[in-house]
Amino acid sequence: MMEFTWHGLVRHGFGFYNPNHAAAFLNVLIVFAYGAFGFSERIRPKILRRAAKTAILLGGICLVLALVATYSRAGILVFLLCMSFLLAKGKKKSRGVILSGTVIVVFFCILFGLHRRFMMDDSVLHRLDIWLAGFRLLRANFWNGVGFGNSGLVASVWMLPSGIECRTLVNAPLTLLVENGWRFGLFWIPPVLYALFHGYSKSIPWCAFAGLLLSSSVSSVFDFGVLLDFRDFGSMGIGNFLLSWLLFLVFLTMAIILVRGCFSPRAAVLATGTTVFIFLCFGVIPPDLKTPIMIDRLAIIGCQTNTVVYHDGSKPLRQIVSRLSEDVFPRIPYSVSGYQIPLDGSLDVPTMSAKSDLTILCGACVEFSERMDGNPIIVVDPPDLPFRSVHVKQIFLPPFRSYPVVEAWATEHGIPVTR
Repeated sequence: MMEFTWHGLVRHGFGFYNPNHAAAFLNVLIVFAYGAFGFSERIRPKILRRAAKTAILLGGICLVLALVATYSRAGILVFLLCMSFLLAKGKKKSRGVILSGTVIVVFFCILFGLHRRFMMDDSVLHRLDIWLAGFRLLRANFWNGVGFGNSGLVASVWMLPSGIECRTLVNAPLTLLVENGWRFGLFWIPPVLYALFHGYSKSIPWCAFAGLLLSSSVSSVFDFGVLLDFRDFGSMGIGNFLLSWLLFLVFLTMAIILVRGCFSPRAAVLATGTTVFIFLCFGVIPPDLKTPIMIDRLAIIGCQTNTVVYHDGSKPLRQIVSRLSEDVFPRIPYSVSGYQIPLDGSLDVPTMSAKSDLTILCGACVEFSERMDGNPIIVVDPPDLPFRSVHVKQIFLPPFRSYPVVEAWATEHGIPVTR
């Protein structure tokens, strides 16, 4: 499990692998503590009421200090927004508690230099790049999405600058929408919006629900790749897995509380109208022809895919695509207007070559060359073993490495070798 740091200081996750997720959970607990403090006014006798208030205040202070220890910008911003909402909606007797908690957070943020995190650094800029890539992917894969778990990989390989890689789109609602498309989004977006519009008067659950929704929109709090991995727990440990499920169940519970009660036509109209508006906004934007279109685990790049690429999965997909774009496509005597490539490497017999004008075989996939007819074949970085095919037209080898068997075979058959 990776460790999150900032300027040499360890950001505490309190059982979560990501401190931003811990901050979201702490914000929910702080909101619940505020609600418990208001409820303690009903306790009788007076001595028990004072004891309960004291315990809740001490617990709230501990939660606030833990929130600061996460060094989470998103967590601090959500905290301030939640406190602002409760300050506006709460009773006058409770305003002192809210202001005191806010002062404590601001004081310790300044004391530990956390205020310096609220700057436009690479982390923020990279996040904006990732979200923009997500919007483009959603437009290109509007209805079916890119497939569960594929959003980060596709964005990293084809749409993000070098040095930026992501597993998700760092935005849970956007990731869910991009991976599953609008055919699924039309079922979950309206209920979420209905809960927000219908339960606005229920201050505590609404604040907890809206805070979690906002946190998930800026830090991918709900990581469904982890939540749905019941075997390996997303490789993040069982502690993080259980805490993540607890947080998600809290979110669902708050949603159920908010939608309870009499049906609200006004909330339903607002939720439906907002969903339709978002749907149309994405629908009218013209798609980017350079954005990959996903069919199952096959990525299609370009408007006319006249080339099929196969790889064996021994190298990262981003490295393979970079090698093709920078070294192979510009140096072959064929025009590549677009290409298809599977996200997963495979040594299965290919089935797509008949739909293409050119086939590129990377690594051990060179063995396909013996079973392909018709299309010219370009071989890239094969193992140093002999292979037979009359359709191989060019071989690309990595520099500074000897390939005596392949080079001897290429010389014998008059096939050019490019390094």
